[in-house]
Amino acid sequence: MQRQPDNFRRFHLAAGSAFLAAGLFVLFYRGPGWRFTRGTLGDLFVVGFLYHLLSLFWRGSVTARASAIAVLAVGIELAQWARLFTTRPSDPLVIVTGSTFDVGDLLAYAIGLALAVMAERRWCR
Repeated sequence: MQRQPDNFRRFHLAAGSAFLAAGLFVLFYRGPGWRFTRGTLGDLFVVGFLYHLLSLFWRGSVTARASAIAVLAVGIELAQWARLFTTRPSDPLVIVTGSTFDVGDLLAYAIGLALAVMAERRWCR
C-alpha cells in the first residue's frame, strides 16, 4: 500500500512544479525580450524550484531551508566570478550553473527565494 503525501509535501510538490514549469517556459521562450527573460527570470524561478524541492525532503525551519538555498545560489555566483566553471557553452556544468557572474543574478535569486517563502507562509495561514 502506497502512503499518501501529507499536505506539507503536496504544497511543496505543487509549488515546486509551478516554479519548474515557469522555468521550463523561460528556457524555451524565444519571443521579444527573450535574453532578459532567460537570464533574469530563469534565475528567479530556479531558486524557487530548488527551495520547494529541498522542502520535500527536509522539514527544517523556513529560515534554515531558505538559507541553504541562498548559500547554494550565492556560492554558484561566486564560483562564476572566480571562473571555476569552464566557459564552453556545451559543457553540462555550464548549462546548469551558468558561466558569467552578474550582480543582477543575485537580485533575481533573492526575489525568487522571497516569492517561494512568501507562498509557503501564505499557505500555512
